[in-house]
Amino acid sequence: MEEAPLLDSADSLLMLNFAVRLLATEMDKDKLIARALDIFVDFSGSECTAVLLLDADSESLCVAGLLMEGQRTYPEKCIPFSPALQKMAAGKKPLMLPVLPDSPYPLPVEGALEGADRICLCVPLVGARNKVLGVVSMEYPEPFRPRGEDILQFIALATFTALAYDNILLFREAIEDDLTGLYHRRYFEIRMHEELSRMDREGGRLAVIYLDLDHFKWVNDRRGHSAGDAVLCAVSKLLKNSVGRGVDVVCRFGGEEFVVLLPGTDLKGGEIVAERIRAAVEQLRIPHPGGELRVTISAGVADAGPGVEAQDLLERADEMLLKAKQSGRNRIAAWGREA
Repeated sequence: MEEAPLLDSADSLLMLNFAVRLLATEMDKDKLIARALDIFVDFSGSECTAVLLLDADSESLCVAGLLMEGQRTYPEKCIPFSPALQKMAAGKKPLMLPVLPDSPYPLPVEGALEGADRICLCVPLVGARNKVLGVVSMEYPEPFRPRGEDILQFIALATFTALAYDNILLFREAIEDDLTGLYHRRYFEIRMHEELSRMDREGGRLAVIYLDLDHFKWVNDRRGHSAGDAVLCAVSKLLKNSVGRGVDVVCRFGGEEFVVLLPGTDLKGGEIVAERIRAAVEQLRIPHPGGELRVTISAGVADAGPGVEAQDLLERADEMLLKAKQSGRNRIAAWGREA
């Protein structure tokens, strides 16, 4: 049986310190998964490593990230929470088992290690309140065995990964709308004041789009609240895809109202984005058990430079939204221009 050191002690401590700092400071889920994959591969020497996150509602695991032979992918594929993984989760301890035959992921299967071609070491991701959030699975050729000190390092890395993931979930709960996944109003107000302060220091422009779903009450009253939720989720997804810059903020302001914050964008740029959103929503076809759903939006656009008050900017955009509604809906109106 081969039991080889993966890293010497000095290198290992330095890498562990650096890895923990990287994990602890990450607040984006996708980036956290990518970092965790790289770190576990660096420490383990495994050519096939997967991060699997537990979906408590469906009692399944989602393959959140896979690094195989240097290629990183994000399958987002759900797999059953197998008896072998349930055993690991129950004990909250690493488990080494043969790899499930013909699996594209390093998944364990109950059985003896002897005679297996490949084995996998599974380390649970145990977060706050001693809750199992998932597992990191690393595949090795038989008869390789990591040393005890290597496994302790994996446990430490898994713990910090789980705690970082816990923090991301808590942060998202604090700033995101449960139904749509968009930012909620309070977070929008914080970001808007930050951008206005930045403009006071550096200059520039800031555009706001205030939009509303046309005749949304009719959808809820005639088609039911499940149809209304489907519309809200579909439009929210479209809004996310319509603003691609990392500095842009899309918010569900309340009910069927949404606000888009566009830092560094003037009125003309805001109109272009608003019209792109309006046209895309008009073409949207939303599947629903009661029949396909179609909606339109009306939107108001305003912009401002340094010295503007947040309330004034929002009121201008809101006034333009009302103007667009009064002009027939399914259109945009911009502050200082004809609707």
